[in-house]
Amino acid sequence: FSLTNCEREDQNREYLVIWTSLWIQMDSFYSGSGGGAVELQSHFRCMPSNIPFRPQRKTPKPEIRGPQTAIVVGPGGEEIWTDKHGRVKLQFHWDRYGQSDENSSCWVRVSQAWAGEKWGSIHIPRIGQEVIVEYIDGDPDRPIVTGRVYNGDRPVPYDLPANATQSGIKSRSSMGGKPANFNEIRMEDKKGSEELYIHAEKDQNNIVENDETTNVGHDRTEDIGHDETIKIGNDRTETVGNDETISIGNDRTEKVGSNEKITIGSNRTEEVGSDESISIGGNRQEKVAANEQISIGANRTEKVGKDESIKIGDSRTETVGKDEKIDIGDNRTESVGKDEKISIGKNKTDSIGDDYKVDVGKKFSLSAGDEIVLSTGKASITMKKDGTIIISGKDITLKGSGAINAKASKNIILKGKKILQN
Repeated sequence: FSLTNCEREDQNREYLVIWTSLWIQMDSFYSGSGGGAVELQSHFRCMPSNIPFRPQRKTPKPEIRGPQTAIVVGPGGEEIWTDKHGRVKLQFHWDRYGQSDENSSCWVRVSQAWAGEKWGSIHIPRIGQEVIVEYIDGDPDRPIVTGRVYNGDRPVPYDLPANATQSGIKSRSSMGGKPANFNEIRMEDKKGSEELYIHAEKDQNNIVENDETTNVGHDRTEDIGHDETIKIGNDRTETVGNDETISIGNDRTEKVGSNEKITIGSNRTEEVGSDESISIGGNRQEKVAANEQISIGANRTEKVGKDESIKIGDSRTETVGKDEKIDIGDNRTESVGKDEKISIGKNKTDSIGDDYKVDVGKKFSLSAGDEIVLSTGKASITMKKDGTIIISGKDITLKGSGAINAKASKNIILKGKKILQN
């Protein structure tokens, strides 16, 4: 445009507009009426048109306001692509040139729930997941992932709305994990069906630096598919308020380094389906306040390396259905405070390698139903049930410190080469 009638004659010339601003106000627009004033203000900057125009080399830095979403990307064959800072690469929906690989963007920081110095929480977005991206101070060069969203390609982990009361964390094994391969912490908040569910796809390790207390209000079931090892550095106390049943499919080994004490308030039944071996390095004391009954279906062998002492306060009855064998390597002393009675249904044989002595304080009675035979070498005395007594031997001497009387209801026969009298 050309300026004319300016007081300064040197300013009347042609000008080039290099900047302009318009301000318009229409009262009818605000009031809604048909009338009203219209105000127009125009502000501009200009320069003489004969001077070449060169715009200032200053371009305002663009700003991005509001969030947008992108897809996490990485090289082919990978499921997780990150660096030492936990950053990821992104493919934006508006990017027509990106190839959805590790070159689609710069490394983008990821917001976490907690971020301390070598502590906090971390969840690395995986390739293919949709994330929410925002820009610090609107700066396009400072993107940051602030959230994650599910979509039609990657739906939520629990069926909705049927399981709307469920919440939790469910991961996926990598590489090559299938839907059945995951770790999970799930909470069910449905009234009356509340549950905390923990699933470990492989190992689970719990470390408690100090005390641990577990309180189960009702039943507890623990199922271990293979071995279990429990190591307790100090004492262990286990209290069962009612019954306890332990079922062991195969062997059981229990080792006590020092003493063991078992207290049973009432009865105890121990049943061994096959063999039982008890080895005691020192002493053993067994005390039964009332009765004890031991029933052995087959054989029993009891071996005492040194002394054995059995003390019975009252009566003892021992019944052997078949054979009994007692083998004593050295001496045996048997003391009976009162009466002893031995009843043998059939035969009894005593074999003594050396001397045999019977010492009776009062009477000695020996009775046989058929006959009694006392023999040594070629000498013998036979007594039969019909009253016949036969004394047989080489030389027979009758010697009495007093009289010797011979009396018979019939004849007395003395027969020999010579019969001598004083």
